[in-house]
Amino acid sequence: MSYDLLTRAWVPVREGDVRSKVGLRELFLRAHELTDIEASPPPAASGLWRVLTVIAARVTGLDDMTLTAEEWGDLQAEVLEAGRFDPEAVEKYFARYAERFDLFDAKRPWLQDPRLREQCKTSSGVNKLVMARPAGNNQVWFNHVTALNPPPVPAEEAVFHLLMQLYYGPSGQCTPRTVGTVSAGNSKAGPLRTTISFHPLGRTVFESLIAGIPPAHKYDTGGADVAPWEAEELPDPLGLPPRPSGVGGVLTGRSQHAVLLQPSPDGAAVIDAWITWAWRDREFPAEDPYLIYQRNKEGKAFARQADAGRALWRDFDALLLDDA
Repeated sequence: MSYDLLTRAWVPVREGDVRSKVGLRELFLRAHELTDIEASPPPAASGLWRVLTVIAARVTGLDDMTLTAEEWGDLQAEVLEAGRFDPEAVEKYFARYAERFDLFDAKRPWLQDPRLREQCKTSSGVNKLVMARPAGNNQVWFNHVTALNPPPVPAEEAVFHLLMQLYYGPSGQCTPRTVGTVSAGNSKAGPLRTTISFHPLGRTVFESLIAGIPPAHKYDTGGADVAPWEAEELPDPLGLPPRPSGVGGVLTGRSQHAVLLQPSPDGAAVIDAWITWAWRDREFPAEDPYLIYQRNKEGKAFARQADAGRALWRDFDALLLDDA
């Protein structure tokens, strides 16, 4: 079973007034022609932009933490002046990790842990994957899907629900997972839970991505700058979580949830899912470049929480500050 995210048309994009869907390869090869990405729901778009930013940093060299601030700025200017991603660099990167971008790969499904099928006695159900659906003892608020015969989720939509679970998944009770002698049924919240992200918007997707790449040297914490699909081995859930470092580590390596999707026989949809804890040990702190941070009375930084009653223009000054 295969669903290749590089070639399948699943990312909604806009070119002027024309809307279509593209795979990751086409998105980067045509990023200078595309006006915007129109992914939904917003939390899924937030996760997607982080993933795309890591790839953009890789193919441009703007992930180099050894560059000084001046050198990094000069390289960013050179990339912008080129006006597009280098097709050869894009093809080289995707060729290196081609099998890692398969949503349903048996050994390394994209952003998932295939071991959950054996480590969890039961699945979580496809309703648990979709946050707007009622699951377990939750009340029916947004739709009336039941657990008796839940409709499958089209694969192209399941990608976005996967991203939401990894970045915004809730804390608390989850499907029990047993690893060795350790068995637990609770997890921590996703790294972006309760927050609101601010992303720069350029005239094209290319400009938006380049403007959104954070200066790599600011995120050198001594850990490995590795995105989950780049790692040689699956992580040890009983070991220490990786220290978020560099663009890849900070933007894609901090999830507290482990997820696995079960495809339908034809691979066109997701019919079941496992959602559980990824780590038992305390994670290393890291500041996300797209969040606004405040400091408490002790001087400790914390991300400002999302508030539907707060006017966004009030946060404009905070977006301009290099140091709160």
